[in-house]
Amino acid sequence: MQSQHILESQLPTVSVIICSRNEPFDVCKMTIDSAFNLDYPEDKIEYIVVDNSGNHHTDLTKWRQYVDKAQPSLNALFVHREGAGGYKAKNMQIGIDRMQHELA
Repeated sequence: MQSQHILESQLPTVSVIICSRNEPFDVCKMTIDSAFNLDYPEDKIEYIVVDNSGNHHTDLTKWRQYVDKAQPSLNALFVHREGAGGYKAKNMQIGIDRMQHELA
């Protein structure tokens, strides 16, 4: 079977949406680091984290700061919303609404 080579210019732009709620920071960090390490051109990928942890959640600030710190070099956005209504499906919809790229 012949391998097919795709030119970088032919790759679609992609949005990686990560949804979370009251997750421990270590779990969040492992998830976003895995996404940040994807083998995909940086100019064709964006990362959207939608979190609806309660403001009392001790790791919320660490999570937000970690994503915000990555922003200067990676196209990363942290969105926090209040409440649990709609659960992770609502978070996913918020991420989709914020997408700037072709595919999620």
